[in-house]
Amino acid sequence: MLDTAKTARKAKVEIKIAGKNVSADLAPYLTSYNFNDKTSTEVDDITLTIDDRAELFVSDWMPERGDKIEVSIKCYNWSDNDSEEELYCGVFEIDLVTESGPPNKFEIKAVSTFNSNIRRVLNTNKWEHTTLKTVCEAIVSRNQMKLVFSGDDVDFNVCDQTEQSDLQFLAKLADDNDFMLKIDDDTLYVLSREELENQPPQLLISKYDINNRRAGAQGFNLYKEAKASYYDPTKKKTHIASVSHKKARFTLTDNSEWTATHNTPNKANKPNTTVAKKKPEPTTTKSYLDQANINGGGKVLNIRQKFHSAKEAETTALALLRKKNRGEWVISGDVMGNPALMAGITVDIVDYGQFSGRYYIESTTHSVGSSSYRTSFTAHRVLGDLANDK
Repeated sequence: MLDTAKTARKAKVEIKIAGKNVSADLAPYLTSYNFNDKTSTEVDDITLTIDDRAELFVSDWMPERGDKIEVSIKCYNWSDNDSEEELYCGVFEIDLVTESGPPNKFEIKAVSTFNSNIRRVLNTNKWEHTTLKTVCEAIVSRNQMKLVFSGDDVDFNVCDQTEQSDLQFLAKLADDNDFMLKIDDDTLYVLSREELENQPPQLLISKYDINNRRAGAQGFNLYKEAKASYYDPTKKKTHIASVSHKKARFTLTDNSEWTATHNTPNKANKPNTTVAKKKPEPTTTKSYLDQANINGGGKVLNIRQKFHSAKEAETTALALLRKKNRGEWVISGDVMGNPALMAGITVDIVDYGQFSGRYYIESTTHSVGSSSYRTSFTAHRVLGDLANDK
């Protein structure tokens, strides 16, 4: 007879410190592990919490600050019997160790390995008639890093770096041109936010699978348009760049076939009632500003900074308007541990009425305990509309 019994799920943390695999040595003492993954210039970080009643870690086993620590989460029988899944968290640098008690508890906190020069050394440079990618290439070259760049390149007449760290300077350029910037180990990622939000969804998540959920739809801190000005010294004329909320939205790739063929997993908490089959929920809903603008509502985002061309003013106005209005629809919560739920992907959230839709994952925290694995997340609804929803 075929054995269809579900094998118990198991998640464990694999750890290397200073190149040595210490997973087996740490296992009896490790009470929890947290990995924070972010899509921003903030570094990813991890925390290991250890039961130190034997007082090993406060003495001989205490790790050195600055040591490299490499971590993975490995899952067995997680999505199915005999399945094996892995989340490679990355390489980190031990930054802080603390001891507390009683009972004796030892914590190791580490941040993603980074090139200190790109964060700490202040530089002054001037680029003329260049592009965003060219500036990024120059900076990774002098910091002995690798570059991953994705998106339409941006032209600059002039780029001024004045007593700024390379990371601080690049973060402002990325922000002003709607790019996401992140450092992971020795690689600098500069990725178009529009491309990230327009990628196919990686997961389908039901409202009934989200614990501690919190969703919000706000109408106050949104802007119907953004304005920026550029003074042309040759023509002695001021150009006003005005970008509307409508222009800030974009058309999503139609992934409705993907959504229709993926069943919502693990609806264990959904009320067991028989209801008539509903029409598929929309991937997005109309923005509050669509109606507010009809009635004369909404605010104007006035951008006060120096620009070197009318095009640069318009590009920045568009980027900063999108940044503000991405906060209209937001969701946070936690689900059963999922190695595929990472910052920087899109997911379709369903069974949630008007909150259903396509969301971009801004950050995640993967938490592994002695007998549990959960993934918490924060997300915002993407700014796009499906072509057939317009």
